[in-house]
Amino acid sequence: MPNSEYSSLTEDFSLNDLLKALGILMEKIQYLLSKLSLSDDDARKVALFGIQEVLIGLGLTVHAITGNGLKSSQRTSAEVIESFQNWYKIENKNDQQLIDMAAKNWRLSLVTLCHFKIDSLFQNLLKALDKNSRGKSFGVNKSILMGKITLPDPKNANEVLEAFTHIRNSLHNNGIHRHKNWGPTKLLGFTYEFEKDKAVCCASFGHILAALDRSIDIIEQILFTPQIQTLPKVDDLYVQLNP
Repeated sequence: MPNSEYSSLTEDFSLNDLLKALGILMEKIQYLLSKLSLSDDDARKVALFGIQEVLIGLGLTVHAITGNGLKSSQRTSAEVIESFQNWYKIENKNDQQLIDMAAKNWRLSLVTLCHFKIDSLFQNLLKALDKNSRGKSFGVNKSILMGKITLPDPKNANEVLEAFTHIRNSLHNNGIHRHKNWGPTKLLGFTYEFEKDKAVCCASFGHILAALDRSIDIIEQILFTPQIQTLPKVDDLYVQLNP
């Protein structure tokens, strides 16, 4: 069975369960941040702050929809659906299909933005280790980075990050996996398997958040390898400085 923290977030899920799961990940990242004796503008912290921002953005959206925190009673599922109905109608789309559209966009933005933060972190680490070692894709950079650091289980680290990457790629392809067959593998009890040119069945919120949870574990392992810990400062290539 999947980990109980995310097991309810499959096909039919509660918005309150989603909020709880996002909070769990927020706390996990916050704990990791507390272990890093670095300045806030160090790229290692910037990446983690960035993932938190993505989670906060989604969490605030869901929080507002459900009415959590309001003095009046929290909205019921029926009231949430009614609220969606009263905004915009698309011909030949029922209520559930409209909600599915919203959830698909949430999942796509969650995966894409979090994956970008991980991608940029790897690029920043590689530049700090060797300014000439960066490649042009996440997969290449991941492989180069893994070759420069000492992880307790490199195979597992690659497996976790590849699962998250395949989900991202499939969502960009309208839910179709376009690369070679991969898997199956399990993360926190969820099964991940990708078949070339077939619809992906492991991109639910539960699958995504479980893969992100394990990706944060891998990021922690990377940040505490001897090679990365000895870096005095890692600059963020994507930081936008205030004038």
